[in-house]
Amino acid sequence: MSFKTSSILIKVVAAAVVLLPSFIAVQQAHAQKSSAPAAAPISIGSVDIQKILAGYNKKATQETAFQAVVSNYQSALQVQQANAMLSEPEQQQLGSLLLKSNRTPADESQIKALETKSQADASELIALQQKSSPTDADQARRAILAQEQQNGQQVLQSVADTYKQAIDQRNQQESDAIATEIKAAVAAVAQQRGLTLVFDSSVAIYAANDITPLVLARLNSAK
Repeated sequence: MSFKTSSILIKVVAAAVVLLPSFIAVQQAHAQKSSAPAAAPISIGSVDIQKILAGYNKKATQETAFQAVVSNYQSALQVQQANAMLSEPEQQQLGSLLLKSNRTPADESQIKALETKSQADASELIALQQKSSPTDADQARRAILAQEQQNGQQVLQSVADTYKQAIDQRNQQESDAIATEIKAAVAAVAQQRGLTLVFDSSVAIYAANDITPLVLARLNSAK
C-alpha cells in the first residue's frame, strides 16, 4: 500500500485560499463626519494565488518536510507489511520504533527481534502447509499460525489507515496555516494600497492593480 503524495499540499492550500469565494473584502476605517458621508468609491485590486503558492518560501519548506514525513510512514509500513505474523501490540511496538527519528542500538535490537519472530512463524507455517503427512499436533499448530497470519493482515490494514489519517491531518493543519497567512498578507497589502476588494486574478479576464509581488515580499520577509 502506498500513499498518494504528489502536490498534495499545493492542491489543498490552493483550494483553501478561495477568496470568499473569489475575493476577500478589506475593511477600511472611514472618518466619521457630522454630516452624512458620501458613498466611498470602490478600489479593486488583484492577486495571483498560484504565484503566491509557488513563491512562498515557507510553504516550500513545509512541503519538503511534509514529503519526508510521508516517506517515513511509507518506509515503516513496508517493513511492517513484510512482518505480517505479528500481533497488534507487536505491530504497534514495531511501528513506534520504525518511526523514531533517532533510533538507538536497543531500538534496532527490538526491531530485529520482532522481525525474526514474524519470519520464523511465517517459515514454520509454510513448512507445515507443505508437510505431506502432518500429525494432529502439526495440524493444530498450522491452524494457530494460519489464524495468526489472518489476524496480522487485518492489523496491517488498521496500521495503514492510521498512518493515512496522520498524514492527512498534518497536511490539513499545514494547509490551513498557509492559507491563513496568505489571506492576512493580502488584506494587509490591500489596506496599505487603499483597496476595497481584491480578486484572485485567475477568475478575472483582466486584472489591474496586481499586488502579487507586494504580498509575496511581505510573506517572505516575515520572521
